[in-house]
Amino acid sequence: MMESAEASIRPKPSRTALAFVVAADLAIGGAVGFAVYFAKREFGPPTPPRNVEASATLCVPDDCAELAAATTLTWQPPAAGSEVTTYVVRRDGEEIGRTAASERTFTDDDVVIDGRYGYDVTAIGLEGRGRPSPLVDVRVPIPPIEQAHFVGDYSVELVFKRIGLLSRFEGVQSPAVGDRTTQDWDLLSSCSPLAGACDVALFGYELARDGRDYEGELPSEAFCGSEHLTSKRTVMIRLTKARVIGRVLVVTAFAGSSVVDFRCGGNDVHAVAAISGSRV
Repeated sequence: MMESAEASIRPKPSRTALAFVVAADLAIGGAVGFAVYFAKREFGPPTPPRNVEASATLCVPDDCAELAAATTLTWQPPAAGSEVTTYVVRRDGEEIGRTAASERTFTDDDVVIDGRYGYDVTAIGLEGRGRPSPLVDVRVPIPPIEQAHFVGDYSVELVFKRIGLLSRFEGVQSPAVGDRTTQDWDLLSSCSPLAGACDVALFGYELARDGRDYEGELPSEAFCGSEHLTSKRTVMIRLTKARVIGRVLVVTAFAGSSVVDFRCGGNDVHAVAAISGSRV
């Protein structure tokens, strides 16, 4: 017995159904392709390095062999972009160094005390160079005034506070209390400016340093009547101001006294002149 023709006939899929099946197949294949693509895609150059920070240090004798200034930068890797191969460090817009991808710190020792600098860091990756990080500013600290150096000529004013029996004191004939005179002093530190502050030479004689104070004995130029005093005069000065010149902190002002103790005509005599000096 023959089966009915109706039972063996299957309807053909419509064009719409075929289109849907093809689209589904493409979507599945496309999803797999895009997944592979995005898994391998690096998304262009690296974004800027993050959390860039700059700090400055100053090492002074006796902690260091000599005065030494430096700045140090640290940063974190970019948040996105291709794998980093190199970091570029710039100071004030000029490239000063590069580091490997594994190094995220950089020290710049080509700086001066009291110098102000602006730094940025750029990452270079497998797909090119990224944009620089935001600028960070840093200032190198100034050494304490105790580290200041005497350099060259200073104009010094002396005001007589006490005279005693002197007929000549600090080059002034018949001096009186309140009189003033000026002198040119050539003050030179006896060590290198970068080696830290030290004793000072004045007219060929030494003023010994103790922090910001200096003291020494020089031949007396005082007279009592016609007698040239054989006693010494004691010069004491203290640093009051300093200024950075190049890589050195230079003394720009000081104050102190010039004192002579002596005997004249059988009497003990004391003379004092107040000192104020400034760099010429």
